[in-house]
Amino acid sequence: MTASQAVDEKAGSVRRTLGLAIIAGIVGLVLIALTNGLSSQVFPTSLEPHRSHLTSAEVALFGVIFIELLVKAALRHHERQNTRQLGIMVRAVVRTVGYMVIAVAILSVLAANPALAVGVGSMMGLVVGFSTQSIIANVFAGMFLAIGRPFRIDDEITVSGNTGRVIEITATHTMIDAQEKVVLVPNASMLTQVILRRKGLPPSA
Repeated sequence: MTASQAVDEKAGSVRRTLGLAIIAGIVGLVLIALTNGLSSQVFPTSLEPHRSHLTSAEVALFGVIFIELLVKAALRHHERQNTRQLGIMVRAVVRTVGYMVIAVAILSVLAANPALAVGVGSMMGLVVGFSTQSIIANVFAGMFLAIGRPFRIDDEITVSGNTGRVIEITATHTMIDAQEKVVLVPNASMLTQVILRRKGLPPSA
């Protein structure tokens, strides 16, 4: 397989995965609409008391399928662009937001009170936000590093008094091989501290 054929195959894989995500989303919306829209005369009597639970299960099932297919397509797209680390960070953000939306939707269905669900969802968001503030900051900082690319893998840099070769940029940390040790620097720190890159290295393309 030639390089161009490999690129075309990856592009086709992204389109197929994105298409499956759209189909799963449409099918889920149709089933949810049918479950809630059918009258009591048409809807099976034995399932009537469990209509809200059935709807919640549909929201959870098709919501998870949609999100997982969507992040899979996004990751493959970034792999094509040689920005896999950015894709990993995008995946983490989309999953977090998506699962929170699913949780609020399920609460809304079970409580039969959208206002209550929004209130509970807001509280959940605040709790999660405060408890994961540093993680979220590092994830977004990692995205900025992946986009701006002030340095790249194998560059030799000095940060926080540590000099070494960049071996990996994860969703939350930048890993530096400092010979006798591996230093993990939070991505948020990489945006606020002075970074020295060995002279003679060209800017990252």
